[in-house]
Amino acid sequence: MTYGLSKSRLTEWRQCPRRLWLKVHRPDLIETSVKTERAFQVGFSVGAVAQQQHPDGVLIETGDPHEIRR
Repeated sequence: MTYGLSKSRLTEWRQCPRRLWLKVHRPDLIETSVKTERAFQVGFSVGAVAQQQHPDGVLIETGDPHEIRR
């Protein structure tokens, strides 16, 4: 199995290597707080606005279910 490398994964590893390991190998064990979920929603909203501002841009999907819009 191939695991992609991204800026967010490097950041997660720097903050907590175990967190990244769990995200890659055991995502079912990750608990997301209400505060974190709200931050995700804000990020998704910002992404939607950016897509509207740049309709000819290229959307790159990560394939990571934790990074795809919910």
